[in-house]
Amino acid sequence: MNMYCQRDGDASWVLIGRANHSPFIDNRPLLQPGKAELRRYTAVYVIHDKEIGQFSDTFELSCAP
Repeated sequence: MNMYCQRDGDASWVLIGRANHSPFIDNRPLLQPGKAELRRYTAVYVIHDKEIGQFSDTFELSCAP
């Protein structure tokens, strides 16, 4: 699956990586060190490097230091 994220201030979804197995870990630092932020995630299946089907439901997480 291709994993996408949208952080506060992002105008569009950003491809953050491909998950071949669970769990997928987003290791990016917080936009502002020490300040919590909301991140929205979605995923889509990939076969032979081509995205297929519909994107998953969006889920939102609070990331904190």
